[in-house]
Amino acid sequence: MYINDSAIERIKEIGGDALVEKMIQLFLNHAPKNYQLAQEARQELDLKQLSDSVHAIKSSAGNFGAHPLFNAAENIERLAREGKAEEAIQGMVALDECFNNTIQAMKTILVERN
Repeated sequence: MYINDSAIERIKEIGGDALVEKMIQLFLNHAPKNYQLAQEARQELDLKQLSDSVHAIKSSAGNFGAHPLFNAAENIERLAREGKAEEAIQGMVALDECFNNTIQAMKTILVERN
């Protein structure tokens, strides 16, 4: 499961379906930009940019209980900050899969709510 249903329900309790949809839209609008920056940082071996980009992804994923994505981003962020370039780059494989699956899960949630 890429999105925790209880996290979605907590957001709904705070602001209803409108807030859930708004937050998902914000994620769908901003996370791909950070993901692209992470991809560029991977290509350039820019560990600072990689760390910053995945930190933003991690924070957004945490709002939705997207644990696989959160964990993958957290791992890369830690490795990049420790200067472990090879390990951080290898961690991007897990991030790629989790990111794509999380995006699809969020799009599915939007479709189901409309």
